[in-house]
Amino acid sequence: FTFPRILAFLCTMSAKPRKKPTRSFNPLKFVLISGGVLLVVLVVGLLIAKSMLNGWLRGEGFRDWLAARTAQVLRSEVTLGDLEWDGSEVYTKRFEALGRKEAGFAELALDGVRARAGGIADKAFRVPEVAVNRLDLKFSPKRLASPSEPAPDAAVAKAGPELPGWLVKYLPNRVEVEEIEIATTRVSVEKAEGEVFLLNGARAVLKPDFRTGFWAIEGKGGKITLPN
Repeated sequence: FTFPRILAFLCTMSAKPRKKPTRSFNPLKFVLISGGVLLVVLVVGLLIAKSMLNGWLRGEGFRDWLAARTAQVLRSEVTLGDLEWDGSEVYTKRFEALGRKEAGFAELALDGVRARAGGIADKAFRVPEVAVNRLDLKFSPKRLASPSEPAPDAAVAKAGPELPGWLVKYLPNRVEVEEIEIATTRVSVEKAEGEVFLLNGARAVLKPDFRTGFWAIEGKGGKITLPN
């Protein structure tokens, strides 16, 4: 062989593609990769769900639902001010309820309501504590007329913007409050002939028990006014 032929032969040999070694299927590696992908999808889904739920709580959806649900429970017409969120605390300047004939009161007004949200658990929006600057409660025979057709539960549940069906089932259907502290109260009882009882300026702490329906009420200070 001459040198040019040897060089051409070596170039030809080096140009031939090498056969890639066949890789055997590894089931453990497949399981680990699939599990990692599913875990990432699950985390992303939970973050999206949490973001949508927080958006609902801090938007008109929760405010509309709360007002509608409160009106249904108190059997009254409710006006709820804008909800201002600061972290886990929510504040509203004014809450008003005008009782209908089947309600237990005639008028209820709360000024400066601040609540600490405890999240959603067991389909209940939990509130560990509520602070109220002033409560004005009136018992009187003067009530609003009852509506001819009360709003069904379905309409109450759909108050506010709609959410995906898979997320709606996780929304709360009630509110549970552990304690309500009121800086000053005004409670009056009126009959046809006029006011017959007035409690003014008392501080109060209310502890509702939603299992039994009974409320523990502690008051301090204030003045009681009776006729004559």
